Amino acid sequence: MPLLDPQVSAKLGALQALDDAIAYRLARLDLRCQDCGPASRCVEHRHDEQLVANYQGRYAAALRDALTGMDPDDIALIMQPGDDTPPTAAAFSIAMLARLRELAADGPAVIELDGQPVLIELEGNVVLEHPLLPGSDES
Repeated sequence: MPLLDPQVSAKLGALQALDDAIAYRLARLDLRCQDCGPASRCVEHRHDEQLVANYQGRYAAALRDALTGMDPDDIALIMQPGDDTPPTAAAFSIAMLARLRELAADGPAVIELDGQPVLIELEGNVVLEHPLLPGSDES
């Protein structure tokens, strides 16, 4: 069973793809170019600049879409002003937090994180993780 809903995973995948596209084009803009002048870019680099602007607009819309329906308190908890956490990573964290709360809503739940069994439970609205030792019979 996938940990995240396929629609949430698709939204996060779209964000990551746009992250990658922006990083690639920005890296190309940092390369030296004989055709770029001191006051203007060559045709190819002007196109890269346009693509970056387009990707950034699409990224902003995709991030808004990914955060739609997520708990505003979780968003505020994870996406603090001045924090340098990449927005895609923050959106993933918020989605995971919501899913872990959902799994533990009816009582403790055992899931696998990073290949290891973990007991998840709620204390109020706080998610607690308890790694299970090999051979423990908590499950």
